[in-house]
Amino acid sequence: MKFIIFSLFFLFYSFNSYAEFIYDKNFPANTHGIWSDNCNTSEYAIIIYDYGALEIWLYDDYSSIELSVSKTANINDWISYKNKENDTYPINFLKFQNGKLIQKIPPENWNGIEYAFLEDTTYKAYNLNKCNKINTELNLLFEPIISFTNSNIPKLCLSNDSKSDECFQNLIQYLDITNDYNLSSAELTRGIKTLVLFFYLSSSDDINKDTVIGSKLLSFALTPTLSELFILNYDFDNSDSLSINELEYAFTDLDGGKDLANNSFKNLNIENIINALSELFQ
Repeated sequence: MKFIIFSLFFLFYSFNSYAEFIYDKNFPANTHGIWSDNCNTSEYAIIIYDYGALEIWLYDDYSSIELSVSKTANINDWISYKNKENDTYPINFLKFQNGKLIQKIPPENWNGIEYAFLEDTTYKAYNLNKCNKINTELNLLFEPIISFTNSNIPKLCLSNDSKSDECFQNLIQYLDITNDYNLSSAELTRGIKTLVLFFYLSSSDDINKDTVIGSKLLSFALTPTLSELFILNYDFDNSDSLSINELEYAFTDLDGGKDLANNSFKNLNIENIINALSELFQ
């Protein structure tokens, strides 16, 4: 009888210890950096920052990126995090162990309650190695996205506790290559290309190496039109560039970027994404 009571108590305690964790911590320092099961190949990499994680998959028939801006929760020896599309249950579990990062992904159709797979030694685990640098092919294909996530912009603009003023100031610093507090058409184009590529690559279910290359070429051709649309709408002094004050008008019109964040770009091609962005100014 005592054994039964103890067992029930243990199960109850274990369930609650998993069910009540709170996502309020940054990613721990020992997880920061570039990780892959094979640093010499380009099939998979995860780049972890204090604010979140960027995952990149690059196979012959399938490619994808996913940026998760999230706080973490501790679950025994594991940390877990969520993403914007699935903020109900954690999408990934990580554990730093013997210089490696152990990764477990929840089972398909997981109910978010049972965590036995974390301690199950037969359940699939990925042993990730720390890489000194991002794989060359991944960097060539996804450099604009990696550069974007290396900045403070996702942390300051995409997190749940982001502040519009901080977001705006850091966004200007990121875009203002010449540091003259004005954004030229070229600087705007660079920022929009990154934005368009990020929306496309992170939301499409049907991309591969060829479409990644094609999307970059197409964005180079089409995004200058959108940057000119910005200037036509907000260049009040006809200087052919946008000052800080003029950019504040644009930022206000976009409600601090919320119009962009709330827009659905799921499975749109590059041209349709640019058309959707253009409609925000019409």
